[in-house]
Amino acid sequence: MLWATLTVDVLKGFLPQVIEAVIYAFVGFTIARATGRVLLHAWREVQLDALTRFVGLRTFVGPLLSRVVEYALYIATIGFILYRFNILRAILIGLGVIAGFLALASISLWLVDFLPNLIAGMRYRTALRAGKAAGLPIKGKVHHWGITNVVLVSENQNYYYVPYRWLSRHTQKEKEKKKPKK
Repeated sequence: MLWATLTVDVLKGFLPQVIEAVIYAFVGFTIARATGRVLLHAWREVQLDALTRFVGLRTFVGPLLSRVVEYALYIATIGFILYRFNILRAILIGLGVIAGFLALASISLWLVDFLPNLIAGMRYRTALRAGKAAGLPIKGKVHHWGITNVVLVSENQNYYYVPYRWLSRHTQKEKEKKKPKK
């Protein structure tokens, strides 16, 4: 019996908030949908498509702009509901933590590719001068060398971007092939 009493007491405090949130969501989403429709018809009435064709755009931007406004109002409605019930701060902190982890993972993946190319590039920078033959399977000359790659120009004027790490591995394999076997 105590369990039933506690459940009813919890629902008495919680149920009005749920009903309030549903009403806010219904009103906000209805306003957003109506605003999107009104803007779409208004931009068609103003003949925004003729203006975009005059500017040089081939697509009609009216539906795009009305959708952007509509979805912005959807997001504002959800934000208002979350703010009203003091949930917004926790969600924003959670999204910030997720964004931080994604940024950290992205930077670490970038560094896994960047650092080996940078280190190999420091080794080859003095060896490669712009205009000298590269001595690679790609016959041509060095056009430009950057921080992480070298740009080669082949005999038929094709440009190849070769990472220094690949260059380092390839030249080590070539040296191993040329060594006499004991």
